[in-house]
Amino acid sequence: MFKHIVTTIMTIMIVAILASPATAEHYYCRLGQMPLVLCDSIVSIKFDASIPTINIVNFAIETECLDGSHDVEKYDRDFWIYHVNPEWSIENTLSSLQSYPSLTFAFPVYVSEKGAVHKLNDLFIVSFREAVTQETIDSIYSYYDVTQIEGPLEITGSRRVVLTEDSPGNTLEIANLFYESGLVNYSQPAMFVPQLHAFTPNDSFFIHQYYLNNNEHEEIDIDVTRAWDITTGSNQAVVAVIDAGCIQSHEDLDSSRVLWNRGWDYYDDDYDPSPGNNSAHGVACQGIITAKLNNSLGVSGIAPQCKMIPIKIFDADEYGSSDNTIPEKAINRALSYYRFYKYVPMVISCSWGYRPGTYIDNIAAIIDEAVSMGVPIVFSSGNYGQYFCIGQSMGFPASLETTIGVGAVENDGDHWIYSSSGAGIDVVAPSGFASLMYGDIYTTDQVGMLGYNPAYGECDSTSYDYMCFFGGTSGAAPQVAGILALVRSRRPDIKDFHTLKNIIDSSAVDGIGDQYDTPGWDDAYGYGLANAFRALLAVSRGDANNDGTVDPLDIWYLIDYIYTNGYQQGEPVPHLLMGDANCDTDVNLLDILLLIGYLYNNGDAPPICFKYGD
Repeated sequence: MFKHIVTTIMTIMIVAILASPATAEHYYCRLGQMPLVLCDSIVSIKFDASIPTINIVNFAIETECLDGSHDVEKYDRDFWIYHVNPEWSIENTLSSLQSYPSLTFAFPVYVSEKGAVHKLNDLFIVSFREAVTQETIDSIYSYYDVTQIEGPLEITGSRRVVLTEDSPGNTLEIANLFYESGLVNYSQPAMFVPQLHAFTPNDSFFIHQYYLNNNEHEEIDIDVTRAWDITTGSNQAVVAVIDAGCIQSHEDLDSSRVLWNRGWDYYDDDYDPSPGNNSAHGVACQGIITAKLNNSLGVSGIAPQCKMIPIKIFDADEYGSSDNTIPEKAINRALSYYRFYKYVPMVISCSWGYRPGTYIDNIAAIIDEAVSMGVPIVFSSGNYGQYFCIGQSMGFPASLETTIGVGAVENDGDHWIYSSSGAGIDVVAPSGFASLMYGDIYTTDQVGMLGYNPAYGECDSTSYDYMCFFGGTSGAAPQVAGILALVRSRRPDIKDFHTLKNIIDSSAVDGIGDQYDTPGWDDAYGYGLANAFRALLAVSRGDANNDGTVDPLDIWYLIDYIYTNGYQQGEPVPHLLMGDANCDTDVNLLDILLLIGYLYNNGDAPPICFKYGD
């Protein structure tokens, strides 16, 4: 009885705290308050389910406070965006709309400091602190007339909560009140929509894949042909491609390496992560990473021996949802495979993100879990660079230190104007345009007439099963994911995220670009141009004969090289520094002594090297 009385008193106190006024011109995240500005030109409206679409379309024409000269835009979760009559204030418009019985909700729209437009709907994401009881949570829900529709999700504790018609405020106001109670880890309205980072898309094709082997500008590629001398990947390593859908059957993709039954479509909530018609963004990323090698046709993938898990989070038209638990669940699905299969070497590739200035707590939280498990997540930096000064345009989550953020450069190494830049960028990769409208990355497309080719342009040099015009930072991120897949194939024992990130950063080639490419890390290039060969060389030292194992044969190989000038076997392969076991950028007796100590006297193993003798 006493416990029940105490719980009741606590609930009353909590509701009183929650009932206190909240300022709506910001949302909360780990970084603190993120300012918002009320947009005075548009509103977000949801109608009763019985209202016909034609009535919704005509509503603006029939309503004085709205501007009927603009088209009505369908938004997420059955919300519609209307323009406000210029003669009406936004406050009066929202007040007037409350009187229409056909409307379920009429909410304001906000703009962030970076110019992102955030449109409210009826959903917010909340995670309660562990000590908060379910009875207290139910009391809070009841007080605010909100309904939980899913959760708590594993790892983060995220709950999807929706407003009802009786809720006493809009989603931003109520989410802020939940946060200000001190009872939650985070509480944010679902007003952030992920965007794919490819611009409109306008082994017989390897000659065209300049990002792998650049004949015109020799230093401006990711140096993958030399990397293949070390490894082309392992069927034990897995890349999860979280995107707009992938395919299982294609002449240039090995269907046995596509883990279809482990994938998922989180937009339609089913087992089929196939893309829609005229959609091929995910297929393009899939081909960059895992297309077949040396099969006399098509394109060459960076890590063709690795397996791939397709996870879809965009709809058939490649639009994202404001439900930010979708990316969270997608990342967690990849991590679930990682856990279930005893921590196989895994990489997650994401060629999408949110606009600059955004911070979403539940997505950051699941990325933290990936970091703790040693799973690197690669994100494209975004295609917002042309709208901001250099260093001010990084998208989220690429801006996080817990991800590997990838920007894009032209095929001559110059910074692409569209490539987002700033804190969080690690490296760049070649992914440009043949013109201001079209990309220039050759990769796989959907088979036949279903994909980008010919819907958005045709390629004289390819069949409809390929495209020649993929671009944006979407084309750059999977290149780095492919490099990491090679690294994890070669060294599955490296399971620390920060070590893997350091391998990518330290192996990048600095000083290849324009005036924005300054020595060391910079806003536009990060640490430089990603380099597959140097990344593998960093983790392969001591394996002088390149057989995948550091063993006594490597000692004999080095003895032959050092003392008989490589009379029998030659120098270490495929590069002299494979024999540099102690990372001093020289191959000599000290390397032999290190290997003897390691193999016979329980000494230290050859370390990861970040010096290349340049």
